[in-house]
Amino acid sequence: MKKLVYINILVLIVYSFNSCSENFLDVVPETSLSSESFFNTEDHFISALNATYVPLRNIYKGGNFWLLAEQRSDNTSYENLDGSGTGKFEIDEFRVMELNSFPPIFFNMAYNGIGRANLLLHNLETTELLEADSKNVIEGQALFLRSLYYFHLVRIFGDVPLVLEPVETTDQAFVSAERVQVSEVYELIVNDFSEAASKLPLSYSGNNIGRATKGAALTLLAEVQLTLKNYDSAVEALQNITGYDLLPSYAELWDASNKNSVESIFEVQYSVGLGSEEFASNFMYSFVPQHAGAGEEIIGFPAGNGSDSGHNTPTQDMIDSYEPNDLRKEISIGFWTNPLTGIDIPYVQKFNNPGPFRFWMNDNMPIYRYSDVLLMLSEALNELGYVADGEAFSLLNQVRNRAGLSNLTSVELVDQNSFREAVAHERRVELAFENHRWFDLLRTDKANEIMIAHGEAEMALKTYIPSNSFQNISLLYPYPNRETLLTESNN
Repeated sequence: MKKLVYINILVLIVYSFNSCSENFLDVVPETSLSSESFFNTEDHFISALNATYVPLRNIYKGGNFWLLAEQRSDNTSYENLDGSGTGKFEIDEFRVMELNSFPPIFFNMAYNGIGRANLLLHNLETTELLEADSKNVIEGQALFLRSLYYFHLVRIFGDVPLVLEPVETTDQAFVSAERVQVSEVYELIVNDFSEAASKLPLSYSGNNIGRATKGAALTLLAEVQLTLKNYDSAVEALQNITGYDLLPSYAELWDASNKNSVESIFEVQYSVGLGSEEFASNFMYSFVPQHAGAGEEIIGFPAGNGSDSGHNTPTQDMIDSYEPNDLRKEISIGFWTNPLTGIDIPYVQKFNNPGPFRFWMNDNMPIYRYSDVLLMLSEALNELGYVADGEAFSLLNQVRNRAGLSNLTSVELVDQNSFREAVAHERRVELAFENHRWFDLLRTDKANEIMIAHGEAEMALKTYIPSNSFQNISLLYPYPNRETLLTESNN
């Protein structure tokens, strides 16, 4: 019985579809069909590919990925009006216990996606149903998604199981359960993204807009290479990304009518237009202040109570990090005035496009935008060698200028380290609340330094923070306890 639990993480339950969905978000419920009775038409392959995107949507929505990637950092924290949401508080304050439910929830969702990708790739190897072009595009997306899940996993847990084939038996599940070294996982990720980039198109049209493209694969490859400190390889990938541009106004990015714009490289797709809460986003219901009336005033519907709201709240340090006249500040952070106290309470407001019903919102979650590419390229060029007022300066200033800020020059940034710090600052304010900050701190080896100082500041400001907070700035989350127990029970 114990062994069957682990299989549920890794085995894809194949989907039954009457035909290919009109929109690739619109996935029909699961059945117990086997792969032998399923992959018999091109529509079957497309439907299985659509299903491989679903765990990604779940990770960023019900999986609360913002908690692991943003609230973990110095960008956001939480309100503590009623003491609820203990598991989320632990993550914010580096008090994560082994039984904390949030890392295992993410773990399960990610391996769900990996399992789906593996089964799809396995059946693509032998099929003769698909034309070469169609097969390449499907395979490229499956490779992209598999390694996007792995990229998240390896940064969150470190050593993880590397599962590359469908898992269909108990014995296979336990063989696959052994963790491998981080370097081995990254080797797969680099190979997958490189191959995906060679197979994927530059863009899509119609209902296929939002799928992974060549630019998305190259952007992810570049961030992986930056993480591995392979700066030459990062530059090569970034310089091959074409067809994108900055929108004229930062505010336009957060208008739902501009989803999948010319600046968008890859974003998790949500929609209120598909007639179900399942396909809508709901981030703002967690982000609005935890006070009666705040939800109705900000998003038009009650946000809920307890731990359903008052999270991912901008820290004072985050608020203070914006330069004077930075247009991004008022677009990214809102303030709700508590009528009982007159106190202004900050909240993330980027994702505030309410839908027709409670918990229905129309925001996508951006994973990569073109401004991120410009900043990564600026960073990589500087790491290869500081050049006063060189190309790296020009890239950095493109992002600053859109925000209403003046150019930085070698007068202000006199050497490689000062330029490095300027890029880190620019990434923080440009990509605030888009789930980059914690991973940026890890990638640049700044997590301990920044989070120790952040913890001291937080504890000075907030009397309710437990005394054992921020004592161990762990760079990884605890590996899910259940997975450890299950593998031990089989040995």
